[in-house]
Amino acid sequence: MEIEDTFSEVFSTKCGRFLITAANERWARIAAQASVGFATSIIFCDAEAGIDTFVESGPDGRPGYSVMITNPSAKKLKDQLLERIGQCVLTAPTTACFNLIESEEPFPIGKMMNCFGDGYGTAVERWGRKLYSIPIMGGEFLIEENFGYTKGYSGNLWVMVNDVEKGLTSCERVIEGIEGTEGIIAPFPGGICASGSKVGSCTYTFLKASTNHTCCPTLSCNIDDSTVPEGVVAIYEFIFNAVDLDTLTKGFKSAVDVLTNAEGIERLSAGNYGGKLGPEKIFLREL
Repeated sequence: MEIEDTFSEVFSTKCGRFLITAANERWARIAAQASVGFATSIIFCDAEAGIDTFVESGPDGRPGYSVMITNPSAKKLKDQLLERIGQCVLTAPTTACFNLIESEEPFPIGKMMNCFGDGYGTAVERWGRKLYSIPIMGGEFLIEENFGYTKGYSGNLWVMVNDVEKGLTSCERVIEGIEGTEGIIAPFPGGICASGSKVGSCTYTFLKASTNHTCCPTLSCNIDDSTVPEGVVAIYEFIFNAVDLDTLTKGFKSAVDVLTNAEGIERLSAGNYGGKLGPEKIFLREL
């Protein structure tokens, strides 16, 4: 397998993390899965989100899942936290929601959510945290007063495969290694993106992004600017979002370690814009 002498161009984003606990693991997982729905790419979604770790015992002693949500805009991140917690966590039976990131100017998500209590919600302090207790038909919903955010990072890795079944299985092993790692997510369905895109469109001026035609194997014999190597039948893309550059780099390293001797893999590469998208770079061969 060849590792191309290139780099993944890393760009920064805003990142929030919170913990959802519930009476049991099942309901914590259901709420977490709902809260990260439709959040694969900020090209047409309002956030990129995912579940990173399972927690056996949260502040309230109950099981939970930590969730990560990212957006380049702090305001949009605030809106996404409010909407996703309000629509997907508050509504799930027995849940509570705790902040996992401290910042100087946090979002008052809990205070805003308390309005749902229609004046009957109360500020409480439990487990050393400032919370709001919101009365709901299912009992009580507890949410932390403030939710912080940090500067996060995002980058991509391209996996060129010569056998779809074997190559996809190898890519699944990458995601299995990423799942459960604190502070990093792969937001696309199952963690793998099959429809990598380019900025804009060659045909339609109204599109912000369109299929990366030079990397489509089915077009390799029909266009002059194809970059698909001979023998490659599919190119899968990993998009990793992390709370810091070190965690992101470790995620890339883990992926390369898995894929180096994996079946069905022809070549590793990455998408970049010559340094115009972001100031940080992760050079693949250095991994």
